Amino acid sequence: MEENIVHVSDWLPTLLGYCGCKKNIGLRKLDGRDLNISKRTEILHNIDPMNKFTGPIDFIDWNLKQESGFNIRVAAGYRNGKYKIITGKVKNSEWTYPPELKQGGRFGRKRIIRIRRAKVYRRHRARNTDGIVRLYDTENDPLEFINLARSTEKDLKYRFITLMMLKRLKSFNATAVPVRYPPIDDVKPVDGFWLPWRDEL
Repeated sequence: MEENIVHVSDWLPTLLGYCGCKKNIGLRKLDGRDLNISKRTEILHNIDPMNKFTGPIDFIDWNLKQESGFNIRVAAGYRNGKYKIITGKVKNSEWTYPPELKQGGRFGRKRIIRIRRAKVYRRHRARNTDGIVRLYDTENDPLEFINLARSTEKDLKYRFITLMMLKRLKSFNATAVPVRYPPIDDVKPVDGFWLPWRDEL
């Protein structure tokens, strides 16, 4: 079982590596990496400039925004090593455990279900989703109970990690292609049926 970070784009170059094939298709280089040669250390999950938090932000979040230069109101997710950072508004705060935790261990299936059903868990989740910058240690806190970004004023280590990851998000965003949505067609069905509405080319 692979315990390192793996992205779906790594599958093809890794399988090609097993087969001893070239990693390029024509003149195009593949996006993923061959995990037989080098391990992945980071994944950019998403930066969605169309999905922004519009409410007020507190001093800790405002300070992180000023120092990092990244717009923390934008919905974004980034993983580096064992740390994961999420910015923007909270949507679904439910946590889904990874498949490997089903097999006993410190966070076995029964314990996870018991924790999730407990009132303490529900209160904890509600409390730690405050703020629009969330930093989690996925190795030592797989249930994502503790938002380390909220302790940045007290612990310089987590403050440094939070700022480093926000600056990395800023560098990713600097190379992003602007979002473009085509105009909405004002075509309506005719007698309940969709018909071709463009002249033949």
